[in-house]
Amino acid sequence: LGTMLRTANMAPGSVLALGWGRTIRMILEAGLPSVPGVLVVPATGGMMQHQAHFQINEFARIAAEQMGGTAYFVHAPVLPSAESRSSFLADPAIAQAVGLWDRIDVAVVGVGLPHAQVAPDSTFATPGEQRIVDCAGDVVRHYIDRFGNPIDWEGAERLIAVSPGQLRRARLCIGVATGEAKAGAIVAAARATLINALVTDATTARAIQDTMAAG
Repeated sequence: LGTMLRTANMAPGSVLALGWGRTIRMILEAGLPSVPGVLVVPATGGMMQHQAHFQINEFARIAAEQMGGTAYFVHAPVLPSAESRSSFLADPAIAQAVGLWDRIDVAVVGVGLPHAQVAPDSTFATPGEQRIVDCAGDVVRHYIDRFGNPIDWEGAERLIAVSPGQLRRARLCIGVATGEAKAGAIVAAARATLINALVTDATTARAIQDTMAAG
């Protein structure tokens, strides 16, 4: 990832959006390259979870500190109530951070497991998720089938998260994911053009090749 970021031609004022997850946390623990003046913003609102890999505002703070940039925070839940969503987005600080999503240069996001592999009581589960069928995985809670087609789900309209269109407009959208179980989800994310680069390991890469060969 460091090499990708160093060659991404980011400059002062460039926008880096970060997702959440264990792999992204490990990347931050290894350290990011210096890009003075970069603007770092979470790719979603926060989650009411205590585990370290869900602390997306903290990820933005750490990344900005490592790179020599400025962190912006989204102090709003990723899935607010329908009534409160507009109030959160009307807050000037949140609006400023969310406004950066329209000019993302580089995004670094996780790729979620297929829906069938997410337990009903998982921290990734959502109230409407039990009605999602044929789901191959997700990127920033945008669910897709194995062909990369979007899957609607109850609550999607309430998300406070970077949109698929905003991800696609980024010059570089790097998916970070490991594990053979994620091969199908990674292929689906690429087919959906939600990611255009990947950081993974050799075992997962071979599983991706097998998945693509199988159609």
